[in-house]
Parts: sequence; C-alpha cells; structure tokens
Amino acid sequence: NFEHLAQITELIGCQDVPGGCHTNEAGMSVPNVQPHWFQGPNNIFTPAQLDYLRFDNVQLTHSGENYAYANLGGPLFNLPFGTVQAAIGGEIRKEYQSNLPSILVQEGWGPNQSQPTAGGYTVDSVFGELNIPLLKDVPFAKVLTLAPSGRFDHYSNFGNAYTYKIGLDWAVSDDLRFRSSWSTGFRAPNVTELFGGQGISDNGASGDPCDTRGANFNGNSNIGKGILTAGSTCSLAVANGGPVTHFEPAQDNATNNQIQVQQGGNTNLKPEKSESFTAGIIISPRWTPGLVFSADYYWVRIHNTILIGGIAGNASPDLVLNGCYGAAQNKDFCSLITRGAGSQITLLNSLNTNFGIAKVQGVDYELTYDTGLAHINLPFSGALNFDLQVSNALKNTTTNPDNTTNSYVGTFQYSAEAFTPRWKGNAKVEYRTGPWVAHWDGEWTEGVHSFDGGSNVYSNNVPARLLHNISASYTFHSNGVMQKTRITLGIDNLFDKDPPFLRGDSTCKCNSLAGPFDFVGRFFFGRISAKF
Repeated sequence: NFEHLAQITELIGCQDVPGGCHTNEAGMSVPNVQPHWFQGPNNIFTPAQLDYLRFDNVQLTHSGENYAYANLGGPLFNLPFGTVQAAIGGEIRKEYQSNLPSILVQEGWGPNQSQPTAGGYTVDSVFGELNIPLLKDVPFAKVLTLAPSGRFDHYSNFGNAYTYKIGLDWAVSDDLRFRSSWSTGFRAPNVTELFGGQGISDNGASGDPCDTRGANFNGNSNIGKGILTAGSTCSLAVANGGPVTHFEPAQDNATNNQIQVQQGGNTNLKPEKSESFTAGIIISPRWTPGLVFSADYYWVRIHNTILIGGIAGNASPDLVLNGCYGAAQNKDFCSLITRGAGSQITLLNSLNTNFGIAKVQGVDYELTYDTGLAHINLPFSGALNFDLQVSNALKNTTTNPDNTTNSYVGTFQYSAEAFTPRWKGNAKVEYRTGPWVAHWDGEWTEGVHSFDGGSNVYSNNVPARLLHNISASYTFHSNGVMQKTRITLGIDNLFDKDPPFLRGDSTCKCNSLAGPFDFVGRFFFGRISAKF
C-alpha cells in the first residue's frame, strides 16, 4: 500500500499509522514510531508496520463467450473422377470481458496503476467448402483434389470481412504426394486486446536523446542521437522551438534508467488482415515400409499486426525515443511521449497497437519410422517408433512506422519476452510391446542473441538447449464397462535443466524469460485415462 508507505516514510502527512502521529517542528504530522533504517533489511519495520503496509489486492476479471453454430455436409453431384462434396454452416458468437482492479490500484496507491474496463462484440458468420476430385487413378495422378472454401463474417464493431482459401492435394503415386494452399485471413482484436485493463510498467531506457551532455553520457546510449537544431522535435519538446544548447535531465544521471510505460487494452485497434501460402511434399517409399518424410514451406504476411504491449513494450522504449528525436523525426512516435516538470520524460504510451506489416517464412521437416509397420523382426519383442521434427525459421520481421524493419530470427527480446531461434526440433522414440509403452523425447533449440543489443556474452544470450522427458504407460484392455484404461507415469525436464540466466528482465522479474522457458524444473506426473 503505497499510501501507507508514504505516511510511514514522511513523504505525506501521517494519519493513521501504527503507534500514532505527532506534529514536528515544521508543522508536519509524522509517525511516533519511525522505521529502523540501520538495523538490517529484515528489521526496518515492526510487525505492526508490516501489516499496515500490506493490502488485499483483489482484482475482478470476468470473460465469457456465448455461441451457437450449425453445419451441413454431404455429396452434391458426381464428376468423372468422383463425387463433389460440400459443407456449409453458420455461427453466432458473442464475446465480452470486464476488468475491475482494486480501488487502491485504480488510485495509484498499489503496484501497476490501472483503471477498470469492460466491453464486447458479436459476430455473425456463414461459411462453405467444396471438395472437388479433378483426377483419380490416371498416370501421374493417383489423386488430384481441389478444395476451395469461403467465409463471411459480420462484426458489430468492425463491419464485414470476406476470406477464402484454395487448397490442392496431388498424390502422384502411393510414394509421392504434394500439397499446397493459398488463403486470406481476417482476425478481429479479441476482447482482452480491446478491453483489458490498462496499467503502468517500468521499462529500461538508455537516456533522453535530447540531453546535451555528449554522446553516450554516463553510459546512456541514446544521448547524442537527438537532433538539437531549432524546429526539431527535441527543440519543440525542451527549448520552445529554439536550438537545444543546454538540457541536462536528472534522470540521465543514472545508468540503466527506467521509464514508466502505459500498457493494456486499446479500443481503437483495427483488425489484422493476412495472406498465406503453403507448399509441401510427402514421401513414403513402398520399398521402405514405415518410413515417411515430409517438408512444408510456409509464408505469411499480416497487415495491421496487433502488438500486445505496444511499440515500446515489444521493440523497446529506445526505438520510440530515438525514432522521435533522432534522424527520423517521426512525429507518430513523438505523440507517444509525455514530458513533465523540467521537460523530463514521465510516460510512454504503449497500449496494444496496430504496427505495420509482419512477415513470417520458414520450413518444417518431419521424418518418422516405425519398425512395426516395416515388419522388422527386432532381437527383442515389440516395435520401435522414431519421430524427428525440425523447424527452420527463415524470416520473422515487422515493419516500423519509420519504415525500418525489425528482424527477430535468431534473437530473444527482454521487453516482449519473445524467443525466436533459427532452428529448433523435437525427437521422439517409443518402444511398444503388448500393453506397455516406454517413451523418450528431447526438445532442442538453437542458441540466440539479444535483439536489444549488447555483447553476445553469458547473461546476454541464450545458449543452445536440450531438454529430456521420459514416461511409461500400461494399458488395461476390456474390463467390464471400462475399455482401454491407461496409466502413465513420467518425468518432464529429466535432468532439471534451469532456464537461462539473463542480466535483463521484464514481466517475470526473474532474470530470464518466463514465456518460452520452464521454471518448474524436474516435474513428476501421473495420469489415468479410460474409455467407457
């Protein structure tokens, strides 16, 4: 409770602190019982004062979805190579959310001040799909099928959206198959992105570019990048339009400074629109039964990309500060910056926002082999199944409002807690014999460096990682009304691999990245499943 903390530490007048209050010589009401600042970190406050500083931070969040849908599918008519199949359907959906923070948080006396929000929207949809056999059992075309589909959505707050997809499936033979698709997409902001609670976060910033104390003053890399001539954005912000000759904000006296960033829902968001293309090949040679190899290329382009956490939360406050006051003189970035007393930066607006164009491109590979399907007689009973999946991220970019491009492949981000390795993979081996199954899998990711810059050294990079998971299961077959009851015991993160230690931090306050990494450690689990 920051209000109570301010009373105990005499930042505001004493009202109801433990031990009572008295008026000092300056006429200010102060506590009778002062904190013991020099008795060690565990003895500064009395038990009564500690209780006084605590509060029940009750936040009420309610979200819901109501929907009804129906669909109808079946044959339409016959063609020379098969029957045309069709499906049509419709859906009505309503989504809503409300968020009510504690009153102390609303008033700024609790951590991460935020305000109550609420809202929702409805969607009415109709859709249809066809499956059209073009060729079958002819030379170079065991199967050739076209699958067009379309969808119409009406949003109560975003209007109408039309999307479609065209898919093609071509089996040259039993050994070789190709598949491809082209589609458009429309994604309306969800209720959390629109109406989620807004709050204040403290993000790292490398100084004010308008500071005149020379490049990289006090280790703040933004200083020296500002344009200080008359009429520049720095000039308008701190010198009333004249040249900036002397500006030394107190916040730059500290290294690793932080700036308050406002984040949360934004009712002005626009829908995302996208195009995507996929093409793949599947090889399952008859002369090697049980072996299947597939490779799938994907390309996705998204317009009006919705960034959770806004520009400063995803890219970094420095991108906004240098974009506004540096060579680009981007006034869209300037509109996000608030300055207070002494022209010091007090707040960056970084609500969820639409942010340029995002492009993703890559290839997924998979290789499987099953000795049971291959009818191989192993030197022991049972069968082995091998599965290897590898993903190669070729591109993952966003275009900034100043027309620069962020490339995320091979990097991690402190602010967004994002992790985008160029290569990652999963390997699995299962041994099956009768009702028993023994399982091992490994999760591997390539090492990455910091998107935010700095030396590629320990504590500012994520090395390559391999996690091991094991499990064993036993299946009880028919047992009265219960069919195929399975008991599974296993261990995830077998060797208790820790998440990487990083010197930066963000949401988790844990010197690592909470989103992509396992903080539980070695994890034992048991599971029972049954069919009736």
